[in-house]
Amino acid sequence: MRPDLHLCGADDGIRTRDRAFMTRHYRPTIKQTELPARLRFHDLRHTCAALLIAAVAHLDEIKDHLGHASIRTTSDRYGHLYDAARDRLRDHLDATYTTAVEATASTA
Repeated sequence: MRPDLHLCGADDGIRTRDRAFMTRHYRPTIKQTELPARLRFHDLRHTCAALLIAAVAHLDEIKDHLGHASIRTTSDRYGHLYDAARDRLRDHLDATYTTAVEATASTA
């Protein structure tokens, strides 16, 4: 993948105007699929972010992938998706603590 090309770019790699992309590419493509006509392009971005978070991607990687200038933008917009990740982290820390306590008890 070439990092200098935009997902919504013209053949020369230059970013297209949103309206032109929506009219020429996005809406006709959605009509050819079984996806709901009301599906917004940003719904796809949100799904992408959710999948990256579920795959345990670092927030900075997600920021770069989505093209945000600031990690704060990414965190503010998609931070609520980290609830399941927080649960996994809590469970991992709890298991680590339990293992350490059991190991200490067995050596005493």
